[in-house]
Amino acid sequence: MKVWPLVLLACALLVVTSVAQRVIYKNYDISTSVGCPSGDVRLTNTQGRATIGTSFLRMCPLITSVDTQLLLGVTSIGNSFLYESAQLTSVDTQGLLNVTSIGDCFLYNCPLLMSFNTTPLSKVTSIGNSLLYSATSLISFDAQGLPKLTNIGDSFLSGCTALTSINTQGLLNVTSIGNRFLYNCLKLTSFDTQGLSKVSYIGNSFLYNCQKLTSIDTRGLLNVIYIGNEFLYACQSLTSFDTQGLSKVTNIGNYFLSSCLSITFINTQSLSKLTRIGDYFLSTCQKLTSIDTRGLASVTSIGDSFLQSCTALTSFDTQALSKVTSIGKNFLSGTALPSFNTQDLMMSI
Repeated sequence: MKVWPLVLLACALLVVTSVAQRVIYKNYDISTSVGCPSGDVRLTNTQGRATIGTSFLRMCPLITSVDTQLLLGVTSIGNSFLYESAQLTSVDTQGLLNVTSIGDCFLYNCPLLMSFNTTPLSKVTSIGNSLLYSATSLISFDAQGLPKLTNIGDSFLSGCTALTSINTQGLLNVTSIGNRFLYNCLKLTSFDTQGLSKVSYIGNSFLYNCQKLTSIDTRGLLNVIYIGNEFLYACQSLTSFDTQGLSKVTNIGNYFLSSCLSITFINTQSLSKLTRIGDYFLSTCQKLTSIDTRGLASVTSIGDSFLQSCTALTSFDTQALSKVTSIGKNFLSGTALPSFNTQDLMMSI
């Protein structure tokens, strides 16, 4: 008696239907790398299993679109889902209505993906690192479908070089943002933080090298306490920066607004709780002509290269730095200001 069809039925957890083939895959609910179909693909959750394992359809160069509408039984997606699908242009997310967890590298390096609908992801509470990393054809991203998300991992939308806009309103429950958030999004022109009102921690390289960014409204960052390194680093089109939303910040990492070549003025008045400034604060901001230091009255420590190479800076008021006890090397070096002896400066203030 042949028993293999029964065994196959017991193991069959997913059907992938493509233009060229129909395949039944095993072990869909554990870490697995399955074979690659081509063309338009429909995913079918035949056994109602809750988990998609690691590396599902990883590096499948011939898939052009994916239909998930029959995956309503899935609640968890593992790492590297559709990782490096070089020809993928669209994903129908309607079948992901019950997903609560998404692993690392979801749709990682899918350079032809032009849009992504988050609306069906309203139950998602956790997303791993590198969501839509290097989706270089993605023009906009609307996060309104992510109201239950509480944490953003590293490299969220990092390397999306064609991205021009992002709606953060769906991120109202996010409390922490990892490293490289919107890193190297070269065409992003503005950023509204209103949807980030519960965020208290911002990791390194937030909006790093967003070269077309001309404005950022910080008022949504009213609960941020910690800012990591390279915050808005090399945003070359940014002309001014208002700290109004940063009233609870106590720590700023290295390279804060460093190499923002077009910035002419910064008002620090809202930084009244800031106690520590890292290295290279506003360094190489070559058009910076003035800085209102009145918000730095609680600062006790300033790192190396503070305002270094700000060649247009002609005045600087030290009176607000009355609590500073430590100043690093190259303080105000490379500016049009007279040189400072930092030891004398600390004694005088």
